[in-house]
Amino acid sequence: MNKHKALAGALLISSAFMLHSCGSNGNAANNQKDSVVIDDASTETAENPFIKEYPKVPEYIPIFLKAGPVGEKTYAELKGRYSADLGTLKKTVEATGAKFVLLVITPGAVKDMTVEEKAGIDFLNSAAKSNGVETIDVTPFIHGFTAQELTQIPKDGHWSKEGAAKLADELAKYIPKYAAAKSTATYDKRPETFNDLEAGMDQVLDGGKNLPYHVVTNKQGLRMNYDLAFPKTKQRILFMGDSEVYCPFLDNEYIITSLLQGKFADKEIINASVIGYTLEDYISLYTDKTKFSEPDVVIVATSPGDVIDYYFSQRNKLSRTHKQYPPSENEKELYKVLYTK
Repeated sequence: MNKHKALAGALLISSAFMLHSCGSNGNAANNQKDSVVIDDASTETAENPFIKEYPKVPEYIPIFLKAGPVGEKTYAELKGRYSADLGTLKKTVEATGAKFVLLVITPGAVKDMTVEEKAGIDFLNSAAKSNGVETIDVTPFIHGFTAQELTQIPKDGHWSKEGAAKLADELAKYIPKYAAAKSTATYDKRPETFNDLEAGMDQVLDGGKNLPYHVVTNKQGLRMNYDLAFPKTKQRILFMGDSEVYCPFLDNEYIITSLLQGKFADKEIINASVIGYTLEDYISLYTDKTKFSEPDVVIVATSPGDVIDYYFSQRNKLSRTHKQYPPSENEKELYKVLYTK
């Protein structure tokens, strides 16, 4: 388990992660710097030589597009990595018999959506189509509201109680479509937890933003108020994602998945979200842990910011599996352009 990433995401709620979700929305990002240095003192990542040499992590999409040809080339590289991992994730989920769906959702898709955000959303849908992945794109719905109507702007750019409720109502329209989905995969042995969050949490946190919220995880490390039992007796719909699904700064009862659970008593809505995780992390998390919850439908949330999470310095800092990623020539050149004075 990547303890730094799980705890830093769940407990600290860094501004860098917030911007990955909605950083290209001008309301959230126009006073932010172009990069952040994430301090990771864990033994595992301290052994990665690339972290010390390349400590900075780009926070939002425009930093690539404004860096000239090398920025555009690098961004294209990251898109390729994202698309390849999307295909791998689809195969990984479908190998267990579950239905795989990509949820395109971002606070940055509000009325004042930027050109970069719109282009990013278009790419996500294009990548899904090229990989034969079914999508639920709620960004047209989000576009009907202002950031103030859906998020906790100006204090924070994540969903407000009102925003989460609106999104739960919208998502509820899609859930019946998958009523027939049923996985036959069962397991004789299971890990103790199905997610990377600490199991059995019951805490009030504020993420350093004076926005207290109640976090509860079950004994399986899922942001839910009850434990999953086996054999299952209801259809299980698993949500994986970062902050769009985790819903920081909201009590458990107000997060999107809890609200959906209240609408579908005949199903179990599972929340296996971890702030800051990418498609690459979901592949290993699903393989290592989450598939053992025996989901019938797997809905993975994504936003345009997930693409820049494939930049090498970001991967070295926050990869769930602690891999080492040397920079490509384009990435190395872009790093010099952005951060060498």
